[in-house]
Formats: sequence, C-alpha cells, structure tokens
Amino acid sequence: MKKNSISGETKFFREIKTFNALKLIIERENLKEFSVWSAACSTGEEPYSLAILFYEMGLNSNNVKIYATDMNRNFLKIAKSGIYSLEILNRSERKDIHKYFEKINDNRYQIIPQLKSYTIFSYFNLLDFFTYNNFKNKFKFIFLRNVLIYFDLDSANKILKNISSTL
Repeated sequence: MKKNSISGETKFFREIKTFNALKLIIERENLKEFSVWSAACSTGEEPYSLAILFYEMGLNSNNVKIYATDMNRNFLKIAKSGIYSLEILNRSERKDIHKYFEKINDNRYQIIPQLKSYTIFSYFNLLDFFTYNNFKNKFKFIFLRNVLIYFDLDSANKILKNISSTL
C-alpha cells in the first residue's frame, strides 16, 4: 500500500456516537489515567476531538495521553500545527467546536494550547509490525476507524492482531 493511496477523509467528532460511547465507558469505569491511540490519525481531527472530550470531562492532560500516528508525513505536519480552515471547523458534528480554537486570520484557526497538551503525534506505518513492540500493553482505547478498507484481508488481519497486543 502506498501512503498516498489513503484519502485522509476526516472531520472533528466524526460519527459523534463513538465519542459519546467512549465518554460513558470512561465515566462508568471512573478512569482518571489512561492512554489512547488514534492510529491513522490523518490531519488530526480525531485526536483533537478526543482531547476536547477529555478536557470537557475534566481529565488532566498529565494523566491522559493521546498517541496520534499516521504514515503520511504531510498529514502529520498539519496535525501537529493544529491549524485548520473555517470550512473544516464548520464540518464538525458539534457546532460549538469554534470555542476551542483561536483565530489566526480570516480563514485559519489554531487549536488552543490546553488541548494540544493531550496529544503526541508521530509517524507510524501500520504494516511495520516490529514497531508494535514499543506499544505493548500501553493503551486502554484504540481508535482505528475507516482505514482497514484500504488494506487487503491478510494485511488487515495482521494489523488487527498487532494492534490488539497494545491493549
């Protein structure tokens, strides 16, 4: 699979029911300290949506970390900057998303620093099976959404096997 063969289609709070379900699990289990992996994070909308959720829940960024990875370095550059157009913000399933961004100019907004502190962005190729050893038993939750469709069945099964070892 080539890195440019993945579309990077994403938005803030995409499929918001997933975030609502995660919130219920965290509350039910009274979790205060954990790590989340946003695998194939694209341009960062998913990990920043998680950061907003955790911030709203009053979870401390020193105790809750979001490891956000992707194999597309251009996507990661955007994600690390935390800068998005007004059009991208307006596509969110939450209409109050703007309050978590500072206006840079007429069409560019940057995620507030309090939310950036939850996230750690880095390069990761889901097919590079040896690098999973760095993540063994590290995560409480993994977000791997809308990406396995780009892999053949054998590769997707290997990815799932390796990812499950990080829980």
